[in-house]
Amino acid sequence: MINSKNITVAGARVSKVKDGITVFLSKQVTVKESVVKNPRRYGIELGGSSQIIVTNNIIIGDIYSTGIIISHSDNNIITRNLIAANGIGLCVITSKNNLIALNQIVDNEIQVRIKRSQANKWDNGTHGNFWSDYNGTDSNGDGIGDQPYTIDQDNVDRYPLMTPPLTVMVKIEVVSPYGEALGAGLYAKGQTVKVSVTPQTVDHGNGTRRVFEGWYVEGNKICDETICSFKAEKPATIEAKWRTEYYINVSSKLGEASGSGWYAKGSAAVATIKPTTIEGIIQNQVFAGWAADGKIVSTASTYAFVVNGPVNLEAVWKNGAKPSNSRGNSRYLTNSGHSYHHSC
Repeated sequence: MINSKNITVAGARVSKVKDGITVFLSKQVTVKESVVKNPRRYGIELGGSSQIIVTNNIIIGDIYSTGIIISHSDNNIITRNLIAANGIGLCVITSKNNLIALNQIVDNEIQVRIKRSQANKWDNGTHGNFWSDYNGTDSNGDGIGDQPYTIDQDNVDRYPLMTPPLTVMVKIEVVSPYGEALGAGLYAKGQTVKVSVTPQTVDHGNGTRRVFEGWYVEGNKICDETICSFKAEKPATIEAKWRTEYYINVSSKLGEASGSGWYAKGSAAVATIKPTTIEGIIQNQVFAGWAADGKIVSTASTYAFVVNGPVNLEAVWKNGAKPSNSRGNSRYLTNSGHSYHHSC
């Protein structure tokens, strides 16, 4: 936003953009309760602005990003933000009289970079910030470090916090090679997370499909159902695993063939044909084998095999001996290929 006044930005969700939330040449703006993830440059940027409140936001980046940059901006309040995993956590350039306190500044390659800036306050007189690289002591157990956190001679947090002032946030990632997976995000520790994936079966239309098997964390199954709820206790990657199935099509122009259906990869399929001889008026038909892609793969009427891909399996028949003149119920084949019964 540019040249703005008396505006509140709340609950924004920004990911993988150049700059997350930008405030230029503005006054009396509040940016709160927003999440900026993986910006390519800045998470939150203040430029030429004053009386801006940036509070209760989460900025998580990577080695190339800066969490919050304050440039040519005076008299602003930066408080209760989580600024983590950036190349630079906070960058302050030619700015003064800014209060930066009660923030959680964690695991940034460079926690703070200062350029031509003085008289900024890094504590509110009793409480400063939580710094993940602070190695001071707390001899009286009051939660405040005994030694200051020194950025440079002009920028010192006199009351660094020994524990985070914010609710601990847990990052949950949800991945699935198939379907649409939902539920990834930042959660308060102990909060219930619900992940889901749809559809449960993905048919590729070529005799191959994927069937959802369950949710896994570090190789251990935590749920069988497509919708899964659990407590966010620590950062985790939740992975949906799928079973590959192939369709086996078993067919025959004569007799009764069985065995068609979906089979898991690596499982056993069994194709059967009954009867193996069909009497005709002029010529008998005898089962000669099972063919796949035009080649005989088995001459057994019951054929068991390991499923490693979709298969079209067709019974092959050949001419047999001429039918006998025996009496009684028999199965006959007409010239059209259809069989019928008669009694004498």
